[in-house]
Amino acid sequence: ARADGAQAFAQKLVSFDIAGDAYDVRTKTQDMGIPWREGLWECRKGDSVEAGEKWTEGYFDILFVDTLHTFDHTLREIRVWEKFVRGAIILHDTGNTEPHQNGVAPAIDAFLRGGGARNWILEDHPCVAERDVGLGILWRVGR
Repeated sequence: ARADGAQAFAQKLVSFDIAGDAYDVRTKTQDMGIPWREGLWECRKGDSVEAGEKWTEGYFDILFVDTLHTFDHTLREIRVWEKFVRGAIILHDTGNTEPHQNGVAPAIDAFLRGGGARNWILEDHPCVAERDVGLGILWRVGR
């Protein structure tokens, strides 16, 4: 049911992972029984702030970010991408408590307090799997 819902909602999802090899999204998706749809999810290696500052490919539906996890970098990611995302910005590791990697949740809060709450609402998932440390989903509203 989730795969059908995602397909109905998302026409294009872009994902950034600073390491690039941290997750094999295609394999993990198929292992969960969700068929892989070519062209729906673009997995890219790299820094999402740099990519967002140079982005010329137009709007898309969902952005999945799993990069540096610092407060400043995460806040910059949200701000640089919000104008291109029509549906949701998903940020990984919101519950990370490791030093220098615990800035995701505070950055989301700062973004919302700084005016982002006019156009975005937060759906928080503290822990979604044994090795995971949470997801924050910013849903666009009123567009």
